Amino acid sequence: MSILDLGTKIKASIAGIVVFCVIMAMFGPVYTVDAGERAVLLTWGEVSSGSLGPGLHFKLPFAQSVAVFNVQTQKYEASASAASKDLQVVDSNIAVIYHLSPESIPTIYADLGYGYGDKIIQPQVQEVLKAVTAKFSADQLITNRSAVASQVQTMLKDRLMTYGIFVESTAITNFNFSKSFNDAIEAKVTAQQQKQ
Repeated sequence: MSILDLGTKIKASIAGIVVFCVIMAMFGPVYTVDAGERAVLLTWGEVSSGSLGPGLHFKLPFAQSVAVFNVQTQKYEASASAASKDLQVVDSNIAVIYHLSPESIPTIYADLGYGYGDKIIQPQVQEVLKAVTAKFSADQLITNRSAVASQVQTMLKDRLMTYGIFVESTAITNFNFSKSFNDAIEAKVTAQQQKQ
C-alpha cells in the first residue's frame, strides 16, 4: 500500500467521522429536562415505563424521541352551565389549580397526550359542577358559595386522581343566573328593605 493510498484512506475515515459527528449533533443525542418538568422517552414510538427527572439525559438519534411535561402547579379555567335544585339555569366559571403526578407522566402521555386538559379536566368539571349545583337552590348557591366550591373540589380530586392529575384547589369565580331570576331577587330585596 502506498503512502498516497494510506493518506486517502485516512482522509476518508476522518471525513466519515466528521459526517457522523455532524449527523449525531443535528439529531441531538443529548437533551435536558428542566426543574419542574418530567420527560417520557419514546423508543420507536413506544413509551418508556418511567418518567425522567431534571438533568442531562441521552437518547439514541433516530430511534428515540422525548416528550416533556410540566409538573408544576397549573391553572385550568372552564365555563359550565347547570341547573340548580329549583331549576334555575346557572352559568359558572371555575378555576382548577392542579399538578400532574411525576410518576404518572408515561401513562398520561400514552392515554391522553398533551391535550389532557380538554380530554379529561373539562368534561369532569362540567359533570361535577352539574352534580353539585343540582343539590342547592339558586339562593343557596349564592349564600353557600364556599360549601359549593368545597364539594366541587372534593369530587374533582377523586375523579382526576385516577388519571394522575392532583387537584390542589378550586375556585368558583362567577355564578350567573337568568335575567328574570336576577330581577326577582332584586325585587325581593327591595321589598324587604321597604318593609323595614
